[in-house]
Amino acid sequence: MSYYDRQRLTDLGLLKPVKDFQLNTKHSYLKELTPTDKAALLRFKSNIGNLRGDKLVKKTYQEFPQYTLRSKIAGRHFTEEELKQRQFAFVTDTKPAVFSIGYEGLTIDSFLYKLIASNITVVVDVRSNPQSMKYGFSKKSFKQYIESAGMKYIHIPELGIPSAMRKGLGESVSHKTLFKAYRNTFSKYCPSALDDALYGSALTAACAGWTLAWCQGNLSLEAAVTSNEPRVDQLRQRLLARFDMFILTSKEFQSLTALGKEFEKLTTDLRSQWTPEADHLPFYPAFL
Repeated sequence: MSYYDRQRLTDLGLLKPVKDFQLNTKHSYLKELTPTDKAALLRFKSNIGNLRGDKLVKKTYQEFPQYTLRSKIAGRHFTEEELKQRQFAFVTDTKPAVFSIGYEGLTIDSFLYKLIASNITVVVDVRSNPQSMKYGFSKKSFKQYIESAGMKYIHIPELGIPSAMRKGLGESVSHKTLFKAYRNTFSKYCPSALDDALYGSALTAACAGWTLAWCQGNLSLEAAVTSNEPRVDQLRQRLLARFDMFILTSKEFQSLTALGKEFEKLTTDLRSQWTPEADHLPFYPAFL
């Protein structure tokens, strides 16, 4: 059960507001479940059986080996050789590297899972105003979850976009104003950003790399094309937004134009196949 699930059940009065899991009601909801949910719950119960304590922990580690990465008790359950065999489930490279991640479409649990599996040691929060309506992502609780997972949390609001500059981003004028401010700030640390040709070429290349890497490194592209799940429109919205951003950048700076035209054809084809709901994502220039 996730942090979010536990908090939701606590808010509904079904669990007591304590760190461990204590029922706050004796009412049985089994008969109120749909046949599908009831069958799933019974399968889960059958799978777990009467496992408790160390036996349940070991079963969890066997099925989800990535959780052994920072575990302080994994050595109680596996030999050193067995732990090495489980390293396939996570990144073990310790060379310094920088990764970026957003939390759109993720719960706090799945977000932490991605960080742990990638062997992230420091999380830098670059939000100007680190507040969120989404459970677990406001600064205080977010910092707590990051640190409880064995990582260091650092907040650098200067790297974020001030709230005032995010207003009216549905208008192209606002986009240009925002990008101009970004470039002016960037050029203080990288003077070559003032060179129009160099800046445009580098920005287009970065945008292309970001788009292609997203398509290659995720199942999202295949899922967006083939899935019939109810939430697939949200996935398609993000996909089209990424493609549109690269296409616009390629046209504006006249760079990687052949690739830009191919993406334009692909985007037109996808829009002709998908419902209009797949194209209702207001542009926001961060964490797409």
